[in-house]
Amino acid sequence: MVREYQLTGSSLELICSLSDSLYDWKQPERPEDLALLRVDDSVFMGSISHEKDAFVSLSDDELRLLREKIPDLQIAL
Repeated sequence: MVREYQLTGSSLELICSLSDSLYDWKQPERPEDLALLRVDDSVFMGSISHEKDAFVSLSDDELRLLREKIPDLQIAL
């Protein structure tokens, strides 16, 4: 089953309050394998919770903005 929700400030707060880890999103307690999609339905961030795997797919501009916002972020390309 695939469920889609709109990501807003409120929904992001709720998601973050329900778990301390992206990999805690597993059934039956929570929906599994969270993903964030862009307006064009391309994947921005995806996860496979039970394998403890996640990824982001960033354009050059998105990567630049992310590095500006979080300068200490470690990114493996």
